[in-house]
Amino acid sequence: MPTANTTFVHGLCSAAAVAAVTLTSSVGSASKPRTHDDFYFRGGVGAGYLVSDLQFEGPLGELDASGIALTYELAFGGTPAPGLVVGGASYGALMPSLTAEGSGGAELDGSQWVVPVGPVLGYVGPFIDFYPVPTGGFHVQWSMAFAMSSSSYERADGAEVDFDAVGWTAMFGLGYDFWVDDEWSLGALARAQYTSLHAGSVTLSSASGSASGSASGTQHTDVDQSAWLPALLITATYH
Repeated sequence: MPTANTTFVHGLCSAAAVAAVTLTSSVGSASKPRTHDDFYFRGGVGAGYLVSDLQFEGPLGELDASGIALTYELAFGGTPAPGLVVGGASYGALMPSLTAEGSGGAELDGSQWVVPVGPVLGYVGPFIDFYPVPTGGFHVQWSMAFAMSSSSYERADGAEVDFDAVGWTAMFGLGYDFWVDDEWSLGALARAQYTSLHAGSVTLSSASGSASGSASGTQHTDVDQSAWLPALLITATYH
């Protein structure tokens, strides 16, 4: 028959065991590392510099364009393997201060071109983002996407060229995220994009009613554009 002392000792041991298990569980939960897994969302904004070459068919010749670009990124995805993110994203760039100089074509004579309304580049497509160490912050990003562009160039003499182009873009980036919560991190992303675009028609106009020897509003066929856009973005990631 158990004595009062034996009962007390058994109760004390049971309480100690429960406390130990609870403490161990609590410490284990608290020490669980933050990991990049499951649902993925990233938003980012930044700036870069566009270097672009435009090849027009006919007397318009060639334009070399460059200038500051404002960039953004909006991406959603999942994590099918440790550290590997696969999803879809929208990338965009606005060039408010872009200028262009003609280097070919008798009608250009090297005149300076300006951009009254900066070109807009839009990208939509799949992406891959890989964290070599899922608990760390370093990651490598890659995407190939459908690209669209809307541009308007105006020369000092009033000649204006407007066109919408479509094509593709490829992007490669390196970044680092700093944990600020169990799921959220803030970081920096350096990326470079190459874009190839084509337009089958170009609208010509000028203050005098003609541009480069063509009547105002004439559709001038074929323009090919290639562009490099390195950029640095500040990002917020839920992952």
